Amino acid sequence: MPEQKEPGAEWRPRRSFANTDQRAVRLTELLHQARKPHLTILFGSRARGDYAEGHSDVDIMLVEDPLPDSKAAEESVMAFRKAKAELYRGQDIKYDLIVRTMEEFREKSRFVNTLETLALNDGYVLGDEAEYHVGPARMKKTNGHIRWANRHAEYLEKSERSNSDDYEGGQAYLAVQNALMAAVNAAGEWCPEIHDIEMLLELARQADPEGHYATVLDPEIYTQYGNSRRDIPPDTPFTSQPEHRDRTIQDVQAAIACAERLKASWPLPGR
Repeated sequence: MPEQKEPGAEWRPRRSFANTDQRAVRLTELLHQARKPHLTILFGSRARGDYAEGHSDVDIMLVEDPLPDSKAAEESVMAFRKAKAELYRGQDIKYDLIVRTMEEFREKSRFVNTLETLALNDGYVLGDEAEYHVGPARMKKTNGHIRWANRHAEYLEKSERSNSDDYEGGQAYLAVQNALMAAVNAAGEWCPEIHDIEMLLELARQADPEGHYATVLDPEIYTQYGNSRRDIPPDTPFTSQPEHRDRTIQDVQAAIACAERLKASWPLPGR
């Protein structure tokens, strides 16, 4: 059994939630007040801010023990529907309420790609135990990006000169992308899967104004190997200059250093 820590013992950077749908936030708060669960989590596109107005669902997860009786649950759902109609002015916005016991939530949030982990990573979390659960989840995600950045940089360093340009450029892109995503995540902001390195640099600057975010190489050299550009020939082949490797390693190390600096400012227990 894992060691049990006191709820509220962990701290995390606080996301700005600048682009979060504030009507969905209000719905989440009303539902939390009505049901009084351990946790209420608004997650998905409405929490991240990349929702499509009039189309995206409102996704909310409730973590509660004991489960409310059927009458109380029905009353809270009816009040939720009424508030939704008022906040969205009659728009037929679909919603999904997902209920988990604390035991189920703790078990499933141990793994990387479960709904529970995804909700902790990009969600607006309410409840006395929010910090206790969100802190380790964000640390795990940050460390994961750092690990992948180092791994792709290592692949690049060890690759033979005979390797294809597409392979080397792809490894360089993935190393820099993961290093910057680690920094954004460590700063406490949600980081989307951005394929444009210049956009990712700008997001890092916004999330961490005290950091120095730039790349020695032109960011477009990396972006041209991004997942969304696979069928477009590179304007500047990565292997066209031998120093591109060393400069990529510099760029990766600089972004990881920013992520590690931000991690070091998290006053987690045991430090």
